[in-house]
Amino acid sequence: MAGIGEALIEHGISRDWLRDRDFGRAPVTAEDVTTLQALLDTAQQIVGRYGAVNYAVQQTAAARSARAARGEVAAMREVVAAFCVQCSDKACYDATCVLRPISPLPLRGSAFVNDPLSSK
Repeated sequence: MAGIGEALIEHGISRDWLRDRDFGRAPVTAEDVTTLQALLDTAQQIVGRYGAVNYAVQQTAAARSARAARGEVAAMREVVAAFCVQCSDKACYDATCVLRPISPLPLRGSAFVNDPLSSK
């Protein structure tokens, strides 16, 4: 049912709790039935805010955006790694490099001593 994931979050209940009762791994108590009814009511309210179709479209668009962002991050990591390897094979020599925070290469111990911006 649409909205059940958000309802679980709102009620502070894990998906495992729901799965345990759904698959019979945990006995369903009277309190569980009350909790499940509250979950369904909340899910209906969530879907009612958007309408079922708009809700599904919104969730799909959010998933697409997240996948695209992960793809962009992976591509940027590859570009930075390629640049860093071309600049220095095994370790970064420049502690002041703007790519240093995201460089996959370890920082060479002498990078601070051989700082290209130092007055030495």
